Amino acid sequence: MSVITISNDVYAQFIKARARQHQPALSREEFAAQLEQAYHEFWNGNCSLGQAARQLGLDKVQLIDILDMLGWKVANG
Repeated sequence: MSVITISNDVYAQFIKARARQHQPALSREEFAAQLEQAYHEFWNGNCSLGQAARQLGLDKVQLIDILDMLGWKVANG
């Protein structure tokens, strides 16, 4: 799995969301790798979207916002 490129806007949204959850910041590279892994697990049915969000130190709505910014689907169809 290759690590995705994260834009400044997406990274800033992630850092703000983690701060609201009282979670420490991650580097852009750590975030990209963890996001890709969590999304892959969600998309393959290995975890729920809420579980994927918790892996990133976010809540479900925060993750949906970030995925929307990336243009990644959160539902089939």
